[in-house]
Amino acid sequence: MEKIRKYIAIVLFTVIIIMNMKINFSIAAQFRNEDSNNIYNIDESKYPGYATLLQNLKNQHPNWKFILLYTGLDWNYVIKSEYTGHGTSPKSLIQGKSGEWICSICGTKVYDNGTWNCASEAAIAYQMDPRNFLDDTNVFQFERYVYVEGAQNRSGVERLTSGSFVSGSNYTDAFMEAARISGVSPYFLASRLLQEQGSGGSTTGKGMTDSDGNTYYNMFNIGAYPTANATIIQNALAYAKSQGWNTPEKSIIGGAQFVYNNYLQQGLDTVYLQKFDIDGSDGTLFSNQYMQNIQAPETEGRRVASTYRNEGTLDYGFTFVIPMYENMPQGPCPIPSANKVCTKNAVITGDEVRIRDAGSLSGNIIRTVNRNESVLVIEEAVSTTDGLYWDKVVLSDGTIGYVANKYLQTVADVTNCNEKVYATTIANLRNGPGLTGTTVITTLTIGQAMTRIQIGMYNKDGYSWDRVMLADGRQGYVATNYISVNNSGGEEIRINADGLNVRNGPGTNYNVIRTLSDGTIVTRIEKAQAKDANGYYWDRIVMPDGLEGYASRYSPDGNKLYLVPTNETPEPEPIKENNDFKLEDENQIIEVEPKTNIQNIQSKEEYKNATATNERLATGSTVTIGDKTYTVVKLGDINGDGYIDSGDTFVIKQVIKEVKNLENDNYKKAADVNFDGYIDSGDSFLLKREVMEIQSIYLNK
Repeated sequence: MEKIRKYIAIVLFTVIIIMNMKINFSIAAQFRNEDSNNIYNIDESKYPGYATLLQNLKNQHPNWKFILLYTGLDWNYVIKSEYTGHGTSPKSLIQGKSGEWICSICGTKVYDNGTWNCASEAAIAYQMDPRNFLDDTNVFQFERYVYVEGAQNRSGVERLTSGSFVSGSNYTDAFMEAARISGVSPYFLASRLLQEQGSGGSTTGKGMTDSDGNTYYNMFNIGAYPTANATIIQNALAYAKSQGWNTPEKSIIGGAQFVYNNYLQQGLDTVYLQKFDIDGSDGTLFSNQYMQNIQAPETEGRRVASTYRNEGTLDYGFTFVIPMYENMPQGPCPIPSANKVCTKNAVITGDEVRIRDAGSLSGNIIRTVNRNESVLVIEEAVSTTDGLYWDKVVLSDGTIGYVANKYLQTVADVTNCNEKVYATTIANLRNGPGLTGTTVITTLTIGQAMTRIQIGMYNKDGYSWDRVMLADGRQGYVATNYISVNNSGGEEIRINADGLNVRNGPGTNYNVIRTLSDGTIVTRIEKAQAKDANGYYWDRIVMPDGLEGYASRYSPDGNKLYLVPTNETPEPEPIKENNDFKLEDENQIIEVEPKTNIQNIQSKEEYKNATATNERLATGSTVTIGDKTYTVVKLGDINGDGYIDSGDTFVIKQVIKEVKNLENDNYKKAADVNFDGYIDSGDSFLLKREVMEIQSIYLNK
């Protein structure tokens, strides 16, 4: 592992990209290469290591097909985008791990049901690097999870679910029927259900009872938001009840359709892409993610591969979608250590304490140190060897070794300066000085601000090493060559408006990747000289955690970034009932607001006897009042399921891109939520805000 790290370090410390580098944030650069010979034409200088691994798989399994997904995304940008949400709701979680797997910002803080930790950048990088999983077992996390009749059969489902709470012919029938209706692999469905529920099942899968004594099932935990246990069950019950899932079979079949509509149909057609939304074909990035568990793709993929192997169907013509990233490390990202990576000072508390080249009594003695001698601790052991915890330390001359933890006492940080510095190139921040024996904590971005707290104490591997502190409190060492007190790559500016959206491209049509609060200090590395068609100047900035993006500005010469106009990011307003309706006798239409149902209509005395073909009043359903029948137009319900959700936002984007046509005028009316007679980005914007519960849609408003 140390050899791999050394190789990666040497490559990354080469000046990869010069100061005027621009990371390609635009998802328009993405494409899927489906050429059957694509794996023989990979540019190894840009995508090291892929070709050999994929060709080996093709040689083993000639019927397999590989689609290369050229994401156009910078590797560092991708990892930072998945490493967010600290303290509230992390985008990436890990369970049952310790040491380098755990985020140093959140530490031991637990999330979800109290058994999950925030994942570290190292953990995310390892799990996201496709090169770590290109063997004929782990590759199935990249399999397109479509129903392949013959390859996926009842016997395989029974094998997958054997010994679990969903074993038995009734459940097998449900999985196969769900696959037939939705086109989603029954193996994927069974594996996902077990991933969500566990073999023994949880409350959401075994049945939840509402206040009226009715039981509902949510086998895939759809809508079960990751908060407290009680809230998870409450939300899962509410969603299952709204769908009428009063049997396990209905929940399995309905859940399969949900997966098809919200993931497979939107380009997120592998387990990997369901966790890591790096496919921009649906117009989004890093947002439409089914789960937070970074190991779920690996676990589910291995489970499915085992089933294929045992069923003798491993050599069917499966299709695998392999993500390709820009500026990846030369070798696969290493598996995180079980030990805790740190950067802290300590003193020796014993006499003639031995420093060894390995963490055990059998390690060679490389130095003997005396009481009160200072050392830098860069790794803390979480388990014992020979009855001792062996911590990894750096001596004053840069020598790295291991010492028994019982001879160490932590002291305050040893610092000799306190000044603002900036990264002048892409560079690794390490837990200690040197290219060998140290661990990469994160990768710094050009223009990223940090505080230098130590200078001139270590010279190793041809570099002088400085200790710095990031905005989030993490500390580490970076080569002096790659930081400067002068921000030659840009200028520091302060956000002066709360709720400023930062996007992955220069315009409101690009995705929001972060929302910054008032007072946040960022580095502007590129100042726009011209405004776009909507009158905004889009400056390229680096945020405190090193993530790049674009933010808007009004004034051509202003030094501050401003909140864009109110039709773009207004202050959130309280969600109102928005359950009104309006009859149009001439067109035999009843227009209803997003939260309107038949009960709202019946609450009016003159309409108390109204009936509906769909209680939720889905677009295209009907309402009968007296001797008249009206067709429902539900504002925002463009796919006709009665709900205003991500399915509708996806459809409207497809309509705007002219890759989909709406069925008839009623669906067009449902899509025109700003009532201007057109279906465009204005409607998409309002619809998204309704889904996010920021702003409501009303009739004629």
